[in-house]
Amino acid sequence: MIATAASPAPVPPPAPSLAFSMRMFGEESLSPGTKSAFRGIARVLEQGGTLDDAMRGPGRRLPRFLRGVFIAAGRSGSIERVIGDYLGGSRRTRRARRSVIAAILYPAFLATMICLLSIAMFGVILPPFKFMFQDFGLELPWPTKALMLTSDLVVASWMWLLAGLGLVITVLCVTIFSMRLPIAATTLRLLQSVPIIGTASALAGASEFCLLLAMLVRARIPFPETLRLTAAGLRDANLRQGTLRLARDVERGETPAYAASILPHFGPRLVPLFRHTTNEETFAEILKSHGELFALQAEAHAGIAVMWMQPLLLLLVGVMGAFVVVGLFLPLMHLLNALA
Repeated sequence: MIATAASPAPVPPPAPSLAFSMRMFGEESLSPGTKSAFRGIARVLEQGGTLDDAMRGPGRRLPRFLRGVFIAAGRSGSIERVIGDYLGGSRRTRRARRSVIAAILYPAFLATMICLLSIAMFGVILPPFKFMFQDFGLELPWPTKALMLTSDLVVASWMWLLAGLGLVITVLCVTIFSMRLPIAATTLRLLQSVPIIGTASALAGASEFCLLLAMLVRARIPFPETLRLTAAGLRDANLRQGTLRLARDVERGETPAYAASILPHFGPRLVPLFRHTTNEETFAEILKSHGELFALQAEAHAGIAVMWMQPLLLLLVGVMGAFVVVGLFLPLMHLLNALA
């Protein structure tokens, strides 16, 4: 009997090349400039160039955060790991951030429309009824008096009301989309103290912070540089400011756990995580698991906010409509009774 030769062990497929990973980055990017930069980096790598060559060429068009991360990861020899971690983490944080923005903007849009309709109703529609009631010499019941008093206040101060509404909308947009103003971090920290919707925003920022920091810790970049690169990639103005201050304090010789505990930016969710900085692998895994958990919690809180805010706003519209209807029809009913 002839023995058959043992079949060779299957060869695992090769890992994706760095050029292919850069093209994946380009597909994930939302900015046309960043997408073009990644494609240029991929072309340089496919033509035999090094990562340093690509960073000196098309890589100069990348955002400062990504360029710094790739340069630092290339020096530490962990560029493939960094790319994988960043792609996975950016998807999770983007989904959580979109959920939070939708949870903020949708009720804000409804509230703005309600305010504008209220100003139009009390400032334009109701004043003619006041003159009609005065012409008939009716004794107005207290709901109608309250309605007419509100109408007089709106007519006298409608410009101030519109200016205040515009100021609130501006502050909200600046807080969500801008990190450059000096008050952005403090304003965002105050808004994040609001239950449910503020908690969702804080959780989304904490998720992004943990996933970015975990990626850079696993790349074995020096910790102060890791913190500065993390701050450059954060979209949460409060955590961005706090991370830069934490990097400064760590360079002065303070431990990360103590430095984070005395800063107002991190809070009870993030401060305990800095107790594990002595072991890089353990610290990175703890950050990654908490980042994923915070992202799920942010999406859950955003869903709860949308679920509760819409009925509350509709209830407010119903109460306001009932107040107007009752206030207008009570004197009309008295007039009809008098005529009868």
